[in-house]
Amino acid sequence: MLRMTQKDILQWVSQLPVQEQVQVAEKILSNVSKGLMTKMSTSPKKKPIRRRRSLYGVWKDLGFTITDEDIAEARKEMWSNFGEREI
Repeated sequence: MLRMTQKDILQWVSQLPVQEQVQVAEKILSNVSKGLMTKMSTSPKKKPIRRRRSLYGVWKDLGFTITDEDIAEARKEMWSNFGEREI
């Protein structure tokens, strides 16, 4: 059996009339498409990605609110001693 490289095939196809080049290209694309579909159908299925539910407004029914000042105070408390203690 004759073994042709990609370069040999491209040279051979380029010598064909344009209409035959188109037919060769269509056949190649058809084979590639079938191969990809077969590969996709036999590959293991991945779990679908589940979207995370938004937590916006999750505390609205609990009867209290968190203000910007509350957040600023909590940040100040958390970061007040940062870097002062050696490990």
